Amino acid sequence: MKRLLVIALTWTSTLSPVIGAAAPPEVHMLIPGFTVEEVPVQLPNLNNLRFAPDGSLTALGYNGKVWRLIDSDGDGLEDRAGIWWDKAPLTVPVGMAWSTRGLFVSSSGKVSLLRDTNGDGVADTEEIVASEWPGKDVASGNVDATGVTMDASGNLYFGLLTANYANGYRLKKVKNLSAEERDWLKANNRGIPAEPEEQVSLYDANGMRGSVQKWNADTRQLETIATGIRVPYHFAFNRTGDLFMTDQEGETWMPKGNPLDEFNHIVTGRHYGFPPRHERWLPELVSVEPVVAFGPQHESACGFVFNEPHAAIGLPTGPFSSLETTVTTALPASPPQRLFGPDWWEGEAIVAGQSRGKIWRVRFNKTPNGYVGKELLIARLSMLTTDVAISPNGDLYVSCHSGLPDWGTGPNGTGKIFRIRYTNKTAPQWTDVVPVSPTEVRVTFDRAIDPSVAESNIGRRIEFGDSVRAAGRFEVLKPPYAVVARQEAEPRGQILSTGWHLTNDNRTLIISTEIHPRRTRYALSIAGIQAVGSPDHGHPIEIDYDLSSTTFAGWSPERIEPPSLTDGNADKPRGDYETGRSLFRGEQLKCATCHRIRGEGAGHAPDLSNLVSRDAASVLRDIRLPSVTINPDYVGYTIRTRNGDEHSGFLRNQGNDQLKITSATGVETIISPIDVAEMQPAGVSLMPEGLLDGLSESQVNDLLTFLLNEPPKRDKSGLQRIFQTPNPRSAAASAKSNTALRVVLVASKQDHGPGQHDYPAWQKTWHALLSHAPGTRVQDAWLWPGEDQFATADVLVFYYWNHQWNEAKYAQLDAFQARGGGIVVLHSATIEDKAPLELAKRIGLAAQPQTVQYRHMPFDLRFVDREHDITVGLPEALPFVDEPYWPMIGDRTKIHVLANAIDVDGQDRPMMWTYHHGHGRVFASIAGHYTWTLEDPVFRLIVLRGVAWAAHRNASTLLPALN
Repeated sequence: MKRLLVIALTWTSTLSPVIGAAAPPEVHMLIPGFTVEEVPVQLPNLNNLRFAPDGSLTALGYNGKVWRLIDSDGDGLEDRAGIWWDKAPLTVPVGMAWSTRGLFVSSSGKVSLLRDTNGDGVADTEEIVASEWPGKDVASGNVDATGVTMDASGNLYFGLLTANYANGYRLKKVKNLSAEERDWLKANNRGIPAEPEEQVSLYDANGMRGSVQKWNADTRQLETIATGIRVPYHFAFNRTGDLFMTDQEGETWMPKGNPLDEFNHIVTGRHYGFPPRHERWLPELVSVEPVVAFGPQHESACGFVFNEPHAAIGLPTGPFSSLETTVTTALPASPPQRLFGPDWWEGEAIVAGQSRGKIWRVRFNKTPNGYVGKELLIARLSMLTTDVAISPNGDLYVSCHSGLPDWGTGPNGTGKIFRIRYTNKTAPQWTDVVPVSPTEVRVTFDRAIDPSVAESNIGRRIEFGDSVRAAGRFEVLKPPYAVVARQEAEPRGQILSTGWHLTNDNRTLIISTEIHPRRTRYALSIAGIQAVGSPDHGHPIEIDYDLSSTTFAGWSPERIEPPSLTDGNADKPRGDYETGRSLFRGEQLKCATCHRIRGEGAGHAPDLSNLVSRDAASVLRDIRLPSVTINPDYVGYTIRTRNGDEHSGFLRNQGNDQLKITSATGVETIISPIDVAEMQPAGVSLMPEGLLDGLSESQVNDLLTFLLNEPPKRDKSGLQRIFQTPNPRSAAASAKSNTALRVVLVASKQDHGPGQHDYPAWQKTWHALLSHAPGTRVQDAWLWPGEDQFATADVLVFYYWNHQWNEAKYAQLDAFQARGGGIVVLHSATIEDKAPLELAKRIGLAAQPQTVQYRHMPFDLRFVDREHDITVGLPEALPFVDEPYWPMIGDRTKIHVLANAIDVDGQDRPMMWTYHHGHGRVFASIAGHYTWTLEDPVFRLIVLRGVAWAAHRNASTLLPALN
């Protein structure tokens, strides 16, 4: 008979001392009847809580250690914690599940089974159950396998983070593809464009990354059962055997997806929205809607527990002992669990929101079309809330990190555990809130409430706004993202409650209000909720309700637009992008030695490409005080080996038998786990403080401008609408003839760094582009067109800095324009070193190096004439990162401005214009410094229209080149 080893709880002397009296609770309950206590143990930040089969609380540390908590004095509250596991490295463990053979833990690179084989109450062996899956594209580093759980047959389920959380489609330019990637594209029947600057998608809809994995207990093999996952945190089965998952921000940077955190029901073979369907990259994709989406954006949904009472699972009640059994498969093991809260909460889920410190109840029902649910906020916390667990007594335990969103104080920061108990079962609980008209809201309770509530709340105000939620005044934690700053800037208001009364059974509170002015979210606070005849003073409750999709007869609410996303640059530094790039790459700061941003730099420290979604204040704080929040992907470790060597750096698993530790300077060392004598996570960031001490305020702004901005990512998906927009002034356009359109592209050698003023690359790329337009003949010229080109061309396109303007060249231009030849000048082609007025006579405005100002910067290009043949159908504004020039020299009254750069120096400056000289037409664009601007599909559309218009052709003549 085979012998099953189970966990024996015999406590050792590794218990921590009792700490002082518990601090005041940092949990605001938004409903009455509950008591909050801090569990008086001193532990670092914790990622998960689970109750072991014997009923004791297990805490999984961010630092890779596992504790078991006990009540040593018999008062019902745990007060001591003993180490249960601190041996082999568990890097950023997220997820644990108790079984009949031990504790499963998911962490970076592996899922492990931890076991106490000698019965001393401390785990001593690790069996790696699953590992060796594909890596990620970006250095999101150590957060990897998450949320391990078990089904009734002993199969394991866990999540793997997406390959690239900021580039869901895994887009890559053709010129950057590896041989392996090209082979994969061919094997999957995906075409590889000939154009090197074109992008392809490497997203594998059948891949393991961004998926739910099933480890089969019989075959011991992994199987991908669901895809479309971004950052899963926790998985659990409900009592009907259905699997659920939290996923953090299903879509953050991509359109047409869900930007909110999700609570999902997992069905084999389904896709869960990251990345979302895309007409070009994933046209056949169908995604599952979440059961609940938590808002507003940036909640970071984490752990959850089903509020489902049950008997002990897997083992008899009482202390563990060694049992002999023929069963060798690990099966789920759990103590009995009682209900948390009122009886009618049974079957719901309790969910933790980390970044804003929230706890929700989630009601959900199963329908023929899947589960549908609704979130109800029951608590706000002033700490980062990571997980929840329900005890055998029916109490809710909550684990928290210290510090600020997103990452807190790291593995060695001080964490806390709170216990929430349902202590007053006579306190009325609200069951529903229903707006029944534009001027009436009804709140129903599970029992009669004291009539004094109605009178005491008259005159209360109800707040409204798209990002308004219950008890917003208690929100302490603000995630450091630009979208959160925009949420704070959204239009908000208040309406007055004008009357309060109760229905005859005293269970429904009828609130009369001023008319609800918008289809949006509303938040209501009600004071003094108590049962009829209760001797206490009552308790406040906090409720929010949603009218965003509600209609009432005769109700026409006002519509207030949220802040324009094209104005997102307004709250960011306005320094110089290129100066900031030089600081990032230079010897003074040496940022690129460790960090990578948008493909530049090393990958030893966190990839900074997602800083574009952060606000400037938080990024500056992270640079000045790098240990305030510690990225979980890049926790520093100190390792001492058995031979006395010491290594410090970022730790990575290299399969099952190797560890790689990378120092802050990029030096890599490979170590065998069996050679590790001691491993401790660093209490501070490996990034040094004081990096900015030697910089001026202007240089700091330059650095932040580079870090916080990236070129706009626009694709061709919106071009068709622009193509089809009718032009109200089209009759005024002069189409010349149906003869071939002859274009000459004039360039010179590159005179700036990579991706800037790359005239030869532009000439080559645009020659190929224009050649795709029917009836177009394209020629190249170097430095200046030839005599035959002046004689035969319909339009000359200049993109280079001409230092050799002279009378002979002006005479050639005059003759060319006199016969109706068209001129297009891009960016530096508008510069004249010595006599800018002479060039301005031919192109409208010109720049001179001695007087022009410029800055590489983000700005909005606003189209002041949207009915011109060149600009018809374009949006009012488009964001760019480029280099505006100002002030330009010439007669502003003689040009026709198409677009201005908004507020580049306190004024709007012309960036695109048309001009007439003789019979010739001119189109000019200052935008065009960067190759990424020249590759932008909307910018290409504008220039192609400009070329055709300057040649006296219909502006759409060259647009087939874009197909």
